Amino acid sequence: MRVPKRTAAALAAAFVIAGMPSPAIAGNMTVQSPMSLSSCDGGGTYVGSGSNSLSNGTFSAGFCAYANHGIGTANDQYKKTAGSTVSVYFTWEFTNSNGGVSVDRQPFSGPFTVSAGQTVSAQGRYASPGKQSSSGSAGCVRGVMKVGADTFTTRVVCY
Repeated sequence: MRVPKRTAAALAAAFVIAGMPSPAIAGNMTVQSPMSLSSCDGGGTYVGSGSNSLSNGTFSAGFCAYANHGIGTANDQYKKTAGSTVSVYFTWEFTNSNGGVSVDRQPFSGPFTVSAGQTVSAQGRYASPGKQSSSGSAGCVRGVMKVGADTFTTRVVCY
């Protein structure tokens, strides 16, 4: 498989996938060792994490932001505890404090196959000044995971 060359900006904004056998590449995500939700490898300072307990596991997301509220690092993680093997897609979005308004949802990355007993993680990295909300006022974010026709979100993190 030939991997196309990418610009530095495209690589800086690429998600990094963890929990899959090395050295696989899936879409714009590259394989890494499992990561912490508080990892700020892409930049920014850790501002919090949120999770959602699902019937077959837990979906969590952690975020790091720059002082100007731009997101520097977004970490998504799914710990699958039961059920059949599924393909998941990860992303994140800006939202309001109660999660009722989705703003600037980022493109989904994946699919990533995960079975019961496995954890899959993805990391989005955004160089300073970070990924900004088009509204200019969003100070809340959440993780988003798609499994088939179902979409799941984490608890909202405001900073």
